[in-house]
Amino acid sequence: MTLDHRLVAEHLELSYGNRPIAEDLNIEIPAGKVTSIIGPNGCGKSTLLRSLSRLLTPQRGAVVLDDRSLQQWGRRDLAKVLGLLPQSPIAPEGLIVADLVGRGRHPHQGFLGQWSAHDYEVVEAALRDTGICDLADSPVDELSGGQRQRVWIAMALAQDTDILLLDEPTTFLDIAHQLDILELVTQLNRTRGTTVVMVLHDMNLAAKYSDSLIAMRDGSILAQGTPQEVITPASINQVFGVEASVLEDPASGTPLVVPHRTRKDAS
Repeated sequence: MTLDHRLVAEHLELSYGNRPIAEDLNIEIPAGKVTSIIGPNGCGKSTLLRSLSRLLTPQRGAVVLDDRSLQQWGRRDLAKVLGLLPQSPIAPEGLIVADLVGRGRHPHQGFLGQWSAHDYEVVEAALRDTGICDLADSPVDELSGGQRQRVWIAMALAQDTDILLLDEPTTFLDIAHQLDILELVTQLNRTRGTTVVMVLHDMNLAAKYSDSLIAMRDGSILAQGTPQEVITPASINQVFGVEASVLEDPASGTPLVVPHRTRKDAS
């Protein structure tokens, strides 16, 4: 099932205070697919993601969801459609897993926050889908990094949005936990039809786990398309300033980057 919402960025100019970050960004997020934003540190990946979630208001241009600017959406209505998992979220000390996951239901509840049978069912499904039912009564601050990421993803799932934005969901995780989280995200995309947009640093993981890629450098989008279209020796050189060969991953058939050296004139 594909949840067919149209999320588009039109001529975005983004900045923090007087510091410009990006200008004239134009993208359309494929509905029901996994899209990853890649690029070097400081190129504007997370800034773009924040603008797609309405955490950052563009200086110019607009992010449009279903033919309405995000600024025209009510807070609660938007939270029912679009969810964001930021970098390194922090839970209140002593909060247990089930309570944190349950906070994802807040946009769907009335003023008094009364729980319905459906709310409980959704939270149970989020715990089950992320494989953390056995952790439901555990304090979040006692979990490993990989377990905590699963809990935060479960909270995002309990929010039951059709679009999920993930800002560097594999940061600070070892390779086994990175693969675990990305397998989970793609599985949830395939089973629920949720549109996923992630910021990732690893080109090979992005190519393996994404249907489409957006490559950025210095606040500009240099390439958009499938992994095969975006991950080429020329684009890697242009985006990262690295000379590399691109092979075919023998297991997945996706592009596999083998870097050789940094381009001498790369900045």
